[in-house]
Amino acid sequence: MLSNRESVETKLQRIAEKAQKEPDCQFTSLFHLMDKELLRGCFERLRKEAASGIDRVTKEEYGNDLEANLTGLVERLHRMAYIPQPVRREGVHPEAAKHEAEAAGYPCAGGQADAGGARPDIGGDL
Repeated sequence: MLSNRESVETKLQRIAEKAQKEPDCQFTSLFHLMDKELLRGCFERLRKEAASGIDRVTKEEYGNDLEANLTGLVERLHRMAYIPQPVRREGVHPEAAKHEAEAAGYPCAGGQADAGGARPDIGGDL
């Protein structure tokens, strides 16, 4: 069992190492790692000038009430009640929308942290 005193990055690094050493290993849940510490770190790694999502909330605006936003996000994640907002598509011709390479998508500020928009650097892919 992982110690509560370990940083989230350390826990994620250990998971990445296990996945690399044991390719057949299946992880059933990583929800226990989705806490305010992890999401705060992801939020802090977002680019300051990152485009807003469909809700038009900027990183700065989301950060104005960061503790409450993170608390609500963690609660929804753990209740499995989190529903990500649609990704804002911009500058895409309707015919070109079928081609992902031509589509520019902008997730919401709150959704970027949990959707991997600013995933922690763990030195490997999960």
